[in-house]
Amino acid sequence: MIRAAVFGAAGYIGGELLRLLLGHPEVELTAAVSSRFPGKRLDSVHPNLRSATDLTFTTPERAEDCDVVFLATPHRSTMDLVRHWADRTDLLVDLSGDFRLRDTEVYERYYGVPHEAPELLDRFVPGIPELHRDRLRTARLISVPGCMANAAILALHPWPPANWPFPQCCWTAVPDPAGRVPPPATPICTPNAAAP
Repeated sequence: MIRAAVFGAAGYIGGELLRLLLGHPEVELTAAVSSRFPGKRLDSVHPNLRSATDLTFTTPERAEDCDVVFLATPHRSTMDLVRHWADRTDLLVDLSGDFRLRDTEVYERYYGVPHEAPELLDRFVPGIPELHRDRLRTARLISVPGCMANAAILALHPWPPANWPFPQCCWTAVPDPAGRVPPPATPICTPNAAAP
């Protein structure tokens, strides 16, 4: 059995990871880490897991003996966790934006803060199997692009060679679909995961 831990398990992405991992026949979920809900049952935050598990949210110490660690934590807060786990687990999968960009200047421009672990950036393999399948087979650190970025990358990948003009794209800002805490000016609703 593969022992797995999910950090940020109370968020939307964390909840979906929990659902997938709990249903996997070769995975044992050993830690669902949440700083907001330690000790509470997983289904108190994720009602869709009611009959799937009796596990409770835990603190980070419970993840120490895991084979794979998933980081479904907010952007800019993942860097310390990556520093801690990068060499302590067989596989680390980062679902935040902290290790998606290789250029620290670009990171700082878009996230508004300097990258705190630039020495680790080159060790990450982008989690897009359609483009990096061979590298992912042996990767120990994987950075998964967000759903919108992944869609854009895959859509633009077949674009002709570099000497062809690239279209100017217009991007629209949308709420972060991964988190549960929207920016104050972003009116989005919380979906009911228990709905039929």
